[in-house]
Amino acid sequence: MTCFVARLKVKPGRQADFERLEREFSRLASEEAGTLRYEVLRHRTDPDAYLVYARFTDEAAFRAHQETEAYRRLVPQIMETLGGETDLQFFDWVG
Repeated sequence: MTCFVARLKVKPGRQADFERLEREFSRLASEEAGTLRYEVLRHRTDPDAYLVYARFTDEAAFRAHQETEAYRRLVPQIMETLGGETDLQFFDWVG
């Protein structure tokens, strides 16, 4: 299984926009056959910091996820809300 973890910083005042877009994206991603998990977490003490965790059945499912209408429509809007470095790391599922 292929997983990614993204640490994101949102522009001040854009948290509501980011969360609205990510909720929609998470809902749509969870309907994809190869997407096992897509979760967004907000930091407890830093209101601009978020973590996105996603798990896919394999690399092909991740690539298919990137080709969806939801990805093409929502990711550019999500990117507009970001205001800092994005730390994106990929992992292989162990258990």
